[in-house]
Amino acid sequence: NIVTKVSGKDEFLRLAVQVGRCLQLISTLKTAQRAVQENDIPFVSRIIELVMRRIDKDGKITPGQTLCNVLTDSGVEDPMYDQGLKAVFQRGFSSGVVLSHFPKMFACLFMSEMWKSTRFQPEAEAFSTGVESVITTIQTVIPAICSSREKSMGMLRDFVTLSAHALLHMNSKAEANSRAMRGYHIPSMMIFMSQFMET
Repeated sequence: NIVTKVSGKDEFLRLAVQVGRCLQLISTLKTAQRAVQENDIPFVSRIIELVMRRIDKDGKITPGQTLCNVLTDSGVEDPMYDQGLKAVFQRGFSSGVVLSHFPKMFACLFMSEMWKSTRFQPEAEAFSTGVESVITTIQTVIPAICSSREKSMGMLRDFVTLSAHALLHMNSKAEANSRAMRGYHIPSMMIFMSQFMET
């Protein structure tokens, strides 16, 4: 299996978890920012809401950098418009080759060592190793590094498709009592993908 031979999966997953946690903190700060804005300057919030509604409805409007900065400064959480996030992630993934393999890189992570010790904990509604942060990473980084929303959606669909194939393959091997699948908990992986689809 080529996936099992891919090196660097564990380090990549560890970094993806850390990036996700940082992005979740940024999201919390933006939520607080929006709450203050709505209380103190509600007319600005309504204008931003109208602008976002028009952009989403039209589908062809591409905000310039100035408008993107205004939207981001107003607490809008959309990596397509966040110039700061785009600058950081596009610098790291500027290679077209790397970009094209991004969905595969994330799908490969199910075969990492961290997933062997990962279990979903219903009482906490979280995973034992914090891998739920990777959902935030994927859903933020991919739109940030893509040139259009269509390309972003295509890459996210590719990730879902590749992950589904990977989990079906792993599940069939687990049912056959393959030694390679010992320690992996497929139901937890299924819950992860379910949460990804719901987010």
